[in-house]
Amino acid sequence: MRLRKEGIVKLPEDLGIDRSTATRELLAAKNMKDLVDWSGGLYNPPAKFRNW
Repeated sequence: MRLRKEGIVKLPEDLGIDRSTATRELLAAKNMKDLVDWSGGLYNPPAKFRNW
């Protein structure tokens, strides 16, 4: 709850997105590699998600 109040975590409704109509196209990251790249290497996903 604190992270949401501080604007660090946003839920779909915080962005005006209806969860029932949300699709993958609304996501900024299209794959796990995007998340790793954007985090500057801070995010280290489990091996089962490293398929790039």
